[in-house]
Amino acid sequence: MNKLKRIMAAMAAAVTMVVSCVSVGAEDSKANEESKNYTLEQLFDMSDEEFLKLEGAESLYNAKLSSEPFNNISGMVYYWIGDSVDDGSYKRGKTEKELSALLGDTVKYKFIDPIDNVPEDYKTDDKSKITYRSVFEVKFTDYSRSENDTTPFDNMKFAKCRYCVDQVIPTKYVMSGVPMGIMYTTSTKGDMDGNNMVDLADATSIAKYNVGIYPLNSAQILVGDMNGDGVIDSLDLSTIIEKQLGK
Repeated sequence: MNKLKRIMAAMAAAVTMVVSCVSVGAEDSKANEESKNYTLEQLFDMSDEEFLKLEGAESLYNAKLSSEPFNNISGMVYYWIGDSVDDGSYKRGKTEKELSALLGDTVKYKFIDPIDNVPEDYKTDDKSKITYRSVFEVKFTDYSRSENDTTPFDNMKFAKCRYCVDQVIPTKYVMSGVPMGIMYTTSTKGDMDGNNMVDLADATSIAKYNVGIYPLNSAQILVGDMNGDGVIDSLDLSTIIEKQLGK
C-alpha cells in the first residue's frame, strides 16, 4: 500500500507541473493537422516549372549528385538518409506511417529502422536497455545503379522525392552505397536526460511531452518508449515511475 501511494504521489508531482499547459499542445496539434502536404504522385504530375516554384524545391534540384564517384561501387544504391536519430524529428512508427501516405506506390522505397536493423553484434541481452542506430534512412530502390552504370540520373525526380519526404522529416544528407560512420548507441530505457539513472526528471519529461509542451528528440522517443508500441504515453510514464521506485 505504501509503495502504491508513492507511485501515485510521484505521478501526481509530474503531472501537476504540466497540466495547466494542455491547451498549448492541443493548439499545436490542430495547426499540424491543417498543414498541406503534397503526395509524391502530385509532385510528379507537376511540370518542372511548377515544382521549382515551391519553397525550397529549387535548392534541392540544384544540389545535383555527381555519378562519377559512385560508379566505382559495385551494386551501388543511392541512399537518402532522412534524419539523425540523436537530434532530429524522427518518431518511430509515426514517421513511417506519414511517409507511406505521401510516397504511395509512385516509387519503390524501403525504410531502414533504427532499432530493427541493428546488427546482432551490437545488441545487448539486458532487457532494461535499448540499442539503436544513429540514423533513420529511406532507401529509394528505383535509383539503384550497378558498377559502371552510365544511365543519366534524373535529378528532377530525385529532388521531388526529397521534397516529398522533407515535408515529414527534413533531409540531413544524401549518401550512396553502405553509409559509413553510423554509430550504435545503447541506453537505459527511461533515461531521458542521459544521466545514467531513471528518476523523477525523466518522468516529468514524459508528462510534459504528452501534453505537447516539451519536445523530445528522436533518441529520447526511442528510449522513452518503454513497452515498444511506437508511442510515448501514460503507460510509459507509469512504467518509468515504477522503475524509479524500484518495483
